[in-house]
Amino acid sequence: MSRNSTCALSSLSERLRHVTGPGVVAGAGPRPGWWASGKSPSAGGAHRWAAGGAVTEVEFPRRQRIQMNVHVSSDQLGIRDIEQPKRRGIRFTLNGVLWVLQALFGFFFAGSGFGKVLMYDAALYAAAPQAVAWYAAVSQPLIVFIGICEVSGGVGLLLPAMTKVKPVLTPLAAAGLALTMILAAAFHIVRGEYALVPANLVLGGATAFITAGRWKLRPVAPGSVSTARMVGSFAVLIGIVLLRFLPTWYTMTSGQF
Repeated sequence: MSRNSTCALSSLSERLRHVTGPGVVAGAGPRPGWWASGKSPSAGGAHRWAAGGAVTEVEFPRRQRIQMNVHVSSDQLGIRDIEQPKRRGIRFTLNGVLWVLQALFGFFFAGSGFGKVLMYDAALYAAAPQAVAWYAAVSQPLIVFIGICEVSGGVGLLLPAMTKVKPVLTPLAAAGLALTMILAAAFHIVRGEYALVPANLVLGGATAFITAGRWKLRPVAPGSVSTARMVGSFAVLIGIVLLRFLPTWYTMTSGQF
């Protein structure tokens, strides 16, 4: 064995002793650069490292043998741990679904109710049955009252929960709208207007779901009034006026009703 090989073998042995503790070094072999285990890692045994024509045999404790085997095998195969990128997707939560429903049906009922509130005008009320047949079977004060309930319910779906001022009003508003839709479905069934019943059931089911969600499942906790919440609520009111009230008013007063 050459002097350089002997020095390399001694250095490797010292490193193995430093990492794994005391061991027994012995033997020589013809094949350089290989690693083997006399026994399985779980059963115990001597591990051999051949480098530069010499074999180094070291007895390791069980846990260290396993770690060394895995480490060397991974290095020989060129395997490296690669962190897989995490997939990012849309996460649906009950609270998020409730907010979406509150926004959709809040705007819908606010606009629908405002159209009924405009029935306070006698001329509009007289012309209404030409566009909506069942208006003729309902008195003018009752239609206006239904409109006020729907506008209040639509706004109630949003503002109390957004401002966190009396947020319990949100499920109460949803419950009132659900009751209104149930009564409307019964009214249309009595009149034989079965084509209008499915819409009442969908609206009633959605508002009933909001009632259960905000009352028991995901209630909104009361909080202090903040500038951000008030600004957001004011923006929602402006949106309702611009997107629902003004178009409804223009349609009904311009003779397109």
